[in-house]
Amino acid sequence: MKIENDPTGSHKRQAKLKIALLFLTLLLPISHTFAALVPCAGGACTLCDFFAMVNNILKFILLDIVLPVSAFLIVVAGFLMIFGAESPENIDRGKKILFTVIVGLIICFTAYLIVGLFFQVIGVAGWTGLTSWFDIKCN
Repeated sequence: MKIENDPTGSHKRQAKLKIALLFLTLLLPISHTFAALVPCAGGACTLCDFFAMVNNILKFILLDIVLPVSAFLIVVAGFLMIFGAESPENIDRGKKILFTVIVGLIICFTAYLIVGLFFQVIGVAGWTGLTSWFDIKCN
């Protein structure tokens, strides 16, 4: 159903609001992990706790947000390419979504590796007594 005359654009705003509410609903189950991002309690934080917090935030973003959203977008792209086969625009849109998701994942995980290399160069693993920077545990 297409609305011909909608000068206020309220239909578009309602659609955007519904999409935002859907994403918030999907993110609510993982909101309990926000408190676990900061490893220290109160004012007894050290430099090691700071690096552990940065690591926790990176893992949270990459594993709990980026991967599920990427999987959802890959499914959307697949549906567009399979069920929209009669329309070349849908196939092109599906290919564009798929390409963008793959490039975005490569950028995200390459950034994670660069941060890991930075932590390794400055010696975070040496401060914590661990051999890997991504497993930081402070005493």
